[in-house]
Amino acid sequence: MKDIVEKTGMSKGAFYHYFPSKEAVFKEVVDAYFLAGLDTYFDNIPKDNLRNFINLYLQNLVDLIDSMKINFGLKDSKQGITYYSMSFDILRMFPEYEEFTAGQYKMELTKWEEVIANARRNGEIETSMSDSQLGKLFVVINDGLAVKLILQGRIDDLAGEMFTLFNAVYNMVKA
Repeated sequence: MKDIVEKTGMSKGAFYHYFPSKEAVFKEVVDAYFLAGLDTYFDNIPKDNLRNFINLYLQNLVDLIDSMKINFGLKDSKQGITYYSMSFDILRMFPEYEEFTAGQYKMELTKWEEVIANARRNGEIETSMSDSQLGKLFVVINDGLAVKLILQGRIDDLAGEMFTLFNAVYNMVKA
């Protein structure tokens, strides 16, 4: 709270005029900065070609990481653990965000399933896996690598590592 008061130049009393508690300020920060952009992450990615989708998905990931570094004031990739610490704090303090994260997962999986179905229909890929299974594979590669690399202080390696694995999966299923 001290840092927020200092950075904004407002008094502590002014904050409490608008927000009843530190938790309310934190919730507002979470809504404005932490979750910003997650609901529109896939909006500008065409879903007609899996190869292009993967490339644009990874570019969006790089842009999102850069944005988060700026929003959280991260000086280096070793500070990326702050993101996960805050995630767990948010879920502990505001249980309603569990529904948000479940919705995000469902939305992400639906987008992958859509592009995979299109790729299958247009002959780009051929696999015995269902659209849902292949979509989940892409989602868990993202989630698993993100956790592992962030905890290792290697968030800057995330897009490259994902590109390697996404390419390997793509090469296994391309027609």
